[in-house]
Amino acid sequence: MAEYIEVMKQKRRMCNYYALCIMGCPLNDIDFCNKNSGEKTNADFPEVERRVMSWAAEHPEPVYPSIAKYLEQFGITIRRDGSLEADFFRANEPMSADIAQKLGIEPKEG
Repeated sequence: MAEYIEVMKQKRRMCNYYALCIMGCPLNDIDFCNKNSGEKTNADFPEVERRVMSWAAEHPEPVYPSIAKYLEQFGITIRRDGSLEADFFRANEPMSADIAQKLGIEPKEG
């Protein structure tokens, strides 16, 4: 079985993708996410995991360039020994989707 945290992360992505659960969510026919009932679920958890991870494989998470790579195209370099040292490691992580969208950056391929 996949790691629990990874399954829940992908389930959250899937829930965000299907803003309204009735609009094609692969879990619609399983008694798992009925948010309105408040009842405990008796879902087949291995089946839930299989569907979530299958959806995740078909809908890979977009990967964006790092902020450092983005700034390089403008001639700005973030160095460890510079005044921006505290932000060095964060600047080399992929930027979040919301920041990329505001900057008009498309996700990297693969």
